[in-house]
Amino acid sequence: MRDPATPGSSAFTLFEVAIALAIVSVGVVSVLLFLPAGIRAQQVSRFRLYASAKAMDLVESYNTSSNGNPSIDVEAFNPWDVPTNYRSTAPDLECRLASRRFGVAPLPLTIARRIDSDGGEIASILDDGGCIYFSQPQATTSWEESQLPKMPPNDVQKVVFAVVGNAQQDALFTFPWKAWPYTDAFPSPPIFQHHQDAFVDETGSALADLGATFGCYERAFRTYLWEQTSDPDIRCVFQYPWPSTPALDENFGYFPYAYPADPYSLPAPGTDGGNCPTNHTVAGATRYVQAALWYCAAKNLGSGFVDIATPLTGFVGAPAEDERWKQVQAMRFLAHAATCLTRWYDKATLDGGVVIPPVTWNAPSSGAPVTSPTVTWTHASITALHESCLALSALYSSADPYDWGAPRNVQRSIMMDYPLLQHDLFSPPLSGPVSGAP
Repeated sequence: MRDPATPGSSAFTLFEVAIALAIVSVGVVSVLLFLPAGIRAQQVSRFRLYASAKAMDLVESYNTSSNGNPSIDVEAFNPWDVPTNYRSTAPDLECRLASRRFGVAPLPLTIARRIDSDGGEIASILDDGGCIYFSQPQATTSWEESQLPKMPPNDVQKVVFAVVGNAQQDALFTFPWKAWPYTDAFPSPPIFQHHQDAFVDETGSALADLGATFGCYERAFRTYLWEQTSDPDIRCVFQYPWPSTPALDENFGYFPYAYPADPYSLPAPGTDGGNCPTNHTVAGATRYVQAALWYCAAKNLGSGFVDIATPLTGFVGAPAEDERWKQVQAMRFLAHAATCLTRWYDKATLDGGVVIPPVTWNAPSSGAPVTSPTVTWTHASITALHESCLALSALYSSADPYDWGAPRNVQRSIMMDYPLLQHDLFSPPLSGPVSGAP
């Protein structure tokens, strides 16, 4: 007989084992059931992080678009050749980013309509004419495609997005035929640009519109005086005579002073040559001043405009609104040329007065001879011309926002420098070939 104090052997019955297995199974199944929800929550959290980073990426690219982007052209022969106004790089987040250089593309409509969303938000956007977008695997940079590193598809491309809001017709970013008004520093010489010889036909027929090269190194580029297209008299402020003469002391204007060369020549297109710079001279500065004074005379601006000791506070002689640009341009060139004299004369000499003799040339605009005035300038005169230049440019920009006869002062940008323009929705549509089309 066994001692009652000694425990006997015991074990789970099969029924108890079955109950335990059932409990464990319920636990395992519960964990497995919650596992997809956990993974889903992790994915949602990760894609929310992607979406936040992408939103910041898009806004940053919108605000700091590369100026090497070929889609930023703002003027052309026909308005439909200017992408800025209606799609690429327009001042509209959706329009600017949904172009080939920003790496954002609309999802095909058939695919977009298959995507479900909370409250049917995607369907509502599509029904209103909007688009759903996806992005390239790289960051949104607006760089040229060949400059981007090649990357395999990644999770960022699984993020689709849209711009929510009512459709709108934005004001035109620029006047499509010409991106006026242009801007420039005040005071300043006439606006000119580089023009490559490769764009000049072999006959040299366009040579008459091209100036000398910058120095003697970049011989394939010439100067192109853009501003003479709106006022041919400006050419004399830049260079007189035209074409130039070999003798440097017979050439007047800004360019012979800023880039002197002896001999001073214009080589034939595609050939070596150009103006290897020599030293600047006080005589060159004086000839530049004479050219600026001649321009004032060509615009019928008298001694009350060019020979002053106190700054102007308004336009001289109450000119008509469509004539005010002449005073703005004349004072811009005159103040710049006068300032060049301060390199050669100290204040004591200027206080005693510097005499500028007259010159007589035929005006390109009329063919009639024009004689510049004889002036004696002091330090106070040069200071007054500079202050008058700034005052007239500010008055012109604010009072005549739709008169584009003179550039706007880049040092004093104001709201009125960008006049409101919109497409005419009611006139007959324009027609013509698309640039580059066969």
